[in-house]
Amino acid sequence: MVNVIPRELGGFWGLIVVFISAPGGFFLSNDAFFYGVLPVLVEAGKAYGFTPFEIGFASLLGQAFHMLSPLTAFIYLLLSMTGLDMGSWQRACFGWTLAIFGIFLASALVLGIVPLYR
Repeated sequence: MVNVIPRELGGFWGLIVVFISAPGGFFLSNDAFFYGVLPVLVEAGKAYGFTPFEIGFASLLGQAFHMLSPLTAFIYLLLSMTGLDMGSWQRACFGWTLAIFGIFLASALVLGIVPLYR
């Protein structure tokens, strides 16, 4: 990962992890992402001067999108009880999820938990 990202963009590694975590949380199970992908992102972040806590916290911000994932078991129960189609439900909720993701990101940046640039 360190060889793929140019050194000039390495200072934005926290934000890069935030934007990797959104599709990562949607397309992968939590175990696959947090046990398989996150350790690689943490090691790459260390090379750019980020702490494991900062990268770990950045990876949590994409969890807003995980609730739209077909890998989340309770969604099937919800959809069967309401009679909704998964595709239409995902389209209806995507705007809300994007807004929640924006709030997560803004809060983390304002509080300094995920640095904008290092």
